[in-house]
Amino acid sequence: MTTDGPHGGLPPDHDATILALEGAIDRADIAAFCERARRLIERSDADPVVCDLGRVAHADAVTVDALARLQLEARRLGRRLVFRDACGELRELVAFVGLDRALPCDRSP
Repeated sequence: MTTDGPHGGLPPDHDATILALEGAIDRADIAAFCERARRLIERSDADPVVCDLGRVAHADAVTVDALARLQLEARRLGRRLVFRDACGELRELVAFVGLDRALPCDRSP
């Protein structure tokens, strides 16, 4: 998992903060990632904050747990996350567990 700073590789005039999740998400890494995300969100004025899921290797319950915890952390800070570039399997799993409204996952950036 990685976090990008403000703009996340976007042009400097773009008001976005990007969190990027990559590879397989391990349950043991979720707390540390949420802490890094919290620090990034606190430094940003962006609302919503974009979470890029295009490089997530595997959609499973751990992935959904990580997304829910990230959303909860953002909401505690008065912000919200939108998830972009989620694969179909992840969107279906989020909907299956009933979190599609809390974890809005778009197909494309």
